[in-house]
Amino acid sequence: VADVLPAVYFIFYFIPLTAVMFRVPDIFAMVGDVFTMISHILTTIPEIFATYGEDYFRDGERRVIARLVSGPDHRIVLATGGGAFSNPDTRALILDRAVTVWLDSDLDTLVERTSRKDNRPLLKDGNAREILAKLREERSPQYAQAPIHVLSCSGPHTNTVNKVIQGIEQWL
Repeated sequence: VADVLPAVYFIFYFIPLTAVMFRVPDIFAMVGDVFTMISHILTTIPEIFATYGEDYFRDGERRVIARLVSGPDHRIVLATGGGAFSNPDTRALILDRAVTVWLDSDLDTLVERTSRKDNRPLLKDGNAREILAKLREERSPQYAQAPIHVLSCSGPHTNTVNKVIQGIEQWL
């Protein structure tokens, strides 16, 4: 795949950011020169949400993504959370400038993965399963705009990596 894509950005998004540390770096090793996880660029997300609110966070997130995908021509793999792609301006930017992959998971997998850490502002005030189900329902029409959709399941990480590579190859 890397031979066919000399200067392209790859954007992966999740509901919420669930599999980045396990799957995207493996994909990056195959296709990218730079791996960036959006949540590592910004100040801690819970602090921003608590101090300034979600709208402020999404605006900053959009500006950071715009800078990253407007940089010099090089391959970059950028992993975002699902909220980034839900923002119409950010979504338009990503769809215009990047190969976009929706890494999807079933609800049980999302609940299990998000329960590993207590740093998700949108899941703090309520039942995580109900909140995730609602986010999934609300955001799915936007997520479906990605040209590549891959289901991330339990099992060896290479299964998802291979599905992503196959999806990219089919899309090309």
